[in-house]
Amino acid sequence: MQGKQCERLGLMLQRLFDRDSNAGDLLRRVGQTFAARLLLLTMSLVSGVIIARTLGPSGRGEYAVASAVAAIGAQFAMLGMHASNTYYLARDKSKLSALLGNSLAVSWLAGGAIGGGVMLFFSLTEGLLPLHGGLLLLAALAVPVYASFTLLQNLLLGLYETGRFNRVEITMNGLSLTVLGALVLLGWQSPLTVYGSSLLVAAFVVVGMFHWLLKAGRGIRLSASLLRDNFGFSLRAYLSALIFLLVTRIDLLLISHLQGAEATGHYAIAASIAELLGMLAVVTGNILFPRLSGEEDPRKRWKLASQTAMVIGTVVVLAGGLSIPLAEPLLDLMYGKQYLPAAAAYSWLVPGVICLAVNTIWMNYFAAEGMPPIVIVAPAVVLLLKLMLGLLLIPMHGIEGAAVAASISYGLMLAMSGVYLVWLRRPVAAVAS
Repeated sequence: MQGKQCERLGLMLQRLFDRDSNAGDLLRRVGQTFAARLLLLTMSLVSGVIIARTLGPSGRGEYAVASAVAAIGAQFAMLGMHASNTYYLARDKSKLSALLGNSLAVSWLAGGAIGGGVMLFFSLTEGLLPLHGGLLLLAALAVPVYASFTLLQNLLLGLYETGRFNRVEITMNGLSLTVLGALVLLGWQSPLTVYGSSLLVAAFVVVGMFHWLLKAGRGIRLSASLLRDNFGFSLRAYLSALIFLLVTRIDLLLISHLQGAEATGHYAIAASIAELLGMLAVVTGNILFPRLSGEEDPRKRWKLASQTAMVIGTVVVLAGGLSIPLAEPLLDLMYGKQYLPAAAAYSWLVPGVICLAVNTIWMNYFAAEGMPPIVIVAPAVVLLLKLMLGLLLIPMHGIEGAAVAASISYGLMLAMSGVYLVWLRRPVAAVAS
């Protein structure tokens, strides 16, 4: 049975490559990027094992909370420009210098203000989360750094510089792993030093990306008119991405508040492994979005998106099914017996990750269609559901309850996307044309 499934998958990929030159180029680029991600996966696993073993569950939990708070703050700071940068640059490469200037202005002005707000909020609500002192300061500083990192990365995608995009990722992860190894050898590892070193590496990479984009755009300028023209698309992208990030991070914050740092550390490991399962969908979505955005024929956009969603769904279902029985022995091998509680949570997360992976493709398709209301409504509904389920299930079942809440929520989001596609009456016959 498994051999037949693999054979069908191979045929699907071959047809996708043979029948459509755009799809073939997409497949080639996805393959290159996925190969790069496998290298990144190796480095991430090594880093994750080192961090988990040296910091312990409590320290890993503090590190995870700081990362989640900084990521949410950065999402606020980007004002939706991560999507509009790719969308508009894919359509008009001459806008690079203006998009570069606007990106830096927004990420550092808005990011600085939001970082200050993070400092103030957690200083006034001490005890709400395990985030204080130097770690709180670094999380606040990380907001503009990570906002600018993401915006510049999306400019690379808008230029279809997938090779350079991959090298940026590899450089950042390689440097982070090197610095982490040095900290451990010197005996200086702590949530503060580990997080601080990763922030310094990110800042270094931001400077490198800026230098290349500055030359590619032949300068830098601010354009208030471009910001104004892109406002509608950026606002919808901003709300969608922000709510979606809250959807994926709210369980960590709930566990930290309701169960403490050790349980957060366990769940963070389960969630990080689950994210690896959905990595192919994220990689594909990153490359698919500029291709769909630059395609003027709506039938070709639909064909490429639907074929991609079918392939991604098949791959993730197979990988997820194989990973569940391997979760506990692999956790024991890599992280040690202290992290074995993460295995059960991971098993409950797998169905949700499968739904999330397929929905990632559809969300990129919706974005390329001009950001219809579904990209905001679906994550908003799911955020409320996940929050309510989390408050109900986490006190009763701990991190397994959080995983169940996540899977139910992600399943609903995919269902809402499916209903919206049916409601639009997409021309299914165009897939075969």
